[in-house]
Amino acid sequence: KQMGLSMVRTYYGSEYAWDASKQTFDYNSYDMKGIYRWLKELEEDGIDVGINAGWNWKVYLQGDTWPVSPGIYVKGDREKSIKNYTKWIIDSLNAMKANGCNNVKWLFMFTEPNLQGWYNKTDLTMEEVLDPNKKNVITEYEEENMGYYDYITEYNNWFSLTSALDSDMKKAGIRNDYQLVGPNTHGSLKTADGYYTPPMFYKAVTEAQDQIDIYSSHFYMQIGDIYDNGVDDCAKTYWGNFLELSRKYSDKPFWVDETNIRLLDKNSDSYQKLWDNSWGALRIAEFVTSGMNLGVNNMILWSIADQQWPNAVTYSSDHFVNGVQTTGVIPSAFYTSKPKLSYYGVSLLTKYLGHAKTYEAESMFLYASAQEDQNGDYSILVVSTELDETEITVKFEKDIAGKKVYRHLYSTASQKTD
Repeated sequence: KQMGLSMVRTYYGSEYAWDASKQTFDYNSYDMKGIYRWLKELEEDGIDVGINAGWNWKVYLQGDTWPVSPGIYVKGDREKSIKNYTKWIIDSLNAMKANGCNNVKWLFMFTEPNLQGWYNKTDLTMEEVLDPNKKNVITEYEEENMGYYDYITEYNNWFSLTSALDSDMKKAGIRNDYQLVGPNTHGSLKTADGYYTPPMFYKAVTEAQDQIDIYSSHFYMQIGDIYDNGVDDCAKTYWGNFLELSRKYSDKPFWVDETNIRLLDKNSDSYQKLWDNSWGALRIAEFVTSGMNLGVNNMILWSIADQQWPNAVTYSSDHFVNGVQTTGVIPSAFYTSKPKLSYYGVSLLTKYLGHAKTYEAESMFLYASAQEDQNGDYSILVVSTELDETEITVKFEKDIAGKKVYRHLYSTASQKTD
């Protein structure tokens, strides 16, 4: 609430309502009551919620075991598995409303449903990549990890669940109450005809227009890309390409529904140091200026808070330290309640930006963007990555005489707000 957040996204799994002893769903279970309590507390603070409509489609169609998702998959019966899936989601949404939770607005169609490396490239065009008659190894990533990879079957599995949920929600009379966000892909593939998007994203934009309300994809900035204008250049190349493709086929919004800086290092100290100084927030501010200027409609940071995963003591390159994923600007409450230094910079972004018309700002040697909200008030974000103190002058095309202007400074030199 203090950060001014207006929306959050959460994991949601069938295990929350599944009664293993009775082999049925119980929407008054202990875990579901916790979900209702959490949703109501957020609603009281004016925060809307997007829930993952399941995490991993492979669990529901192929019987994969992570995450544990009981009550859906029926071995050897694809249609029954799909029906179980859509009924679970629809019953869950109805149970949330029946328990006084009215702030669930979006359903995210899984998390990273495609298997795609980062910064891959191919000599094939996108059409050739998706040609069912070609059995080519697409990239070195696929060759090293799995040989030929069937992008089409992967998309068709995602689409089977997505289209079934869309259809069954319409039959239940609740489809207009929610927006479907997808395909929530990750990675990138540079093709010979100039695309940078994963093949699944391309197919979703060109073939799932009747099912998806908001197009989305994840994009993480690798630590090695952080140089001079590296953040802005990378955003223009990748996010710009995603936006160009989306707008070619529709006027639907495009969200970067997961983003952050990735440090592929199992050393726990190195990643903690990244966020427990002012540098991380500065780079996130660069993301925001780039996204606003390009016209990205929403950007979701993974994550605001460090997260303790149940029964986990993992250390991994995905920023896990003793089972806690340390990607947030707020530490796990199991360790301390003191925010990390990067919190103060990121909270300025969440508090003063969003739900507004954006304007591209021109700047020299700086990153800048601007917005006008529904009340006619302006917010201007200026980011300097210079090591030396920089004098900044802001010029307006329109006369703003009579408007009171406030300045909020996040200073890396002092590592605190001034």
